[in-house]
Amino acid sequence: MCGFSHRSAKNSVIKEALASYDKAIQLKPDFAEAWSNRGVALRELKRYEEALASFDKALQIQPNAANSWYARGLSLSAMKR
Repeated sequence: MCGFSHRSAKNSVIKEALASYDKAIQLKPDFAEAWSNRGVALRELKRYEEALASFDKALQIQPNAANSWYARGLSLSAMKR
């Protein structure tokens, strides 16, 4: 039970962060770091397809962002692609 409670609390924090990234993107749609961090949050929630789309958007804005390429690769690996 303790593991479930901890996981639920972690998911709440991640969802709150996701809402913040979405707001940042709403205010500044070309904010590559917000797109990348959004992808990380989605990956943590196991929403891999959405995470990939966020990483792709970040890379469209900033093609040489190594951290976005790396995070995208982690998502693909989690999806066994």
